Amino acid sequence: MKWDSIYFSRLTEDDLELVRNWRNDEKISKFMQYRSYISPEMQLKWYKTINNTENFYFIIMYDELKIGLANIKDIDWDRKCGEVGIFIYEETYLNSLLPYVVSLKGLELDFKEYNLQYVYAHILKTNKRAIRFNKSFGFELEPHQETVENQKYILTRENYEKNAYSLEKIIRKSMN
Repeated sequence: MKWDSIYFSRLTEDDLELVRNWRNDEKISKFMQYRSYISPEMQLKWYKTINNTENFYFIIMYDELKIGLANIKDIDWDRKCGEVGIFIYEETYLNSLLPYVVSLKGLELDFKEYNLQYVYAHILKTNKRAIRFNKSFGFELEPHQETVENQKYILTRENYEKNAYSLEKIIRKSMN
């Protein structure tokens, strides 16, 4: 796997059916707050609400293959924050370094290009794998979230900068 083989392509209407099929697959939907079936009409309606400057959804590309979805949504440009999310559909890449590279590239975009001060993620408290993954980047559980099913985790710019360099260094070394 090469670092530069992983990139983002902005979500377009042409990708909606692919993403809808991914989201309707139980292997993805079981980790989402919304787990009901998504119709083509629902998907198009959703897309029309997120195709703007407060929401950036990207198809994750690896060697020209579409393998998942990453996003920064509900960006508050005044408060300089937004909600991040990612899922890798192709199981081949789940237990690899690829999700880490995708997240590092996405967080770099959020903090350096969009100049955000913090990002947050909602994670089902039963999704222990995602919790461990996000904590490795410096995400911290918000106060009073212990009993909430869809818990809110925060990553500040400071924590990102503290963790990103060493994490990237380890990943790049492992890739060689």
